[in-house]
Order: sequence, then structure tokens, then C-alpha cells
Amino acid sequence: MSFFVKNWVYPLPIAWGLVAVMVAEQADCPIIAGLAAASALILLAMAVWGGTHRTPLLTQPRQQ
Repeated sequence: MSFFVKNWVYPLPIAWGLVAVMVAEQADCPIIAGLAAASALILLAMAVWGGTHRTPLLTQPRQQ
């Protein structure tokens, strides 16, 4: 079984939503805003990696 990134665009709207959470919560709950910002950055990094690498995330064991 191998996992390929089929579409790197899928994490982008989720990251956009997390940026909105960060903006909305930065005055009241800075911890939540920081977690939302960190999560958005992780999702953006995953999208960039998925868009530039077309290798399997988990390789298949060799069949003998």
C-alpha cells in the first residue's frame, strides 16, 4: 500500500479558515490564535511539499 498526494490544493481552504480563526481570536485568546497560525503554516508546508514531490509517502515493501 502506498500513499500519494493526489491533489495539493485540498489543504489550502482549511489553512485559509485557520487564518480566519487566528485573526478572529488574536485579541481574546492568543493561545488559540497561535495554534491556528501554526496549524495553517503546517498545512501550507504540506501543500507545497505535495505540489513539488510526486514520490510515495510510504513505500511498498519489495515482493520476492
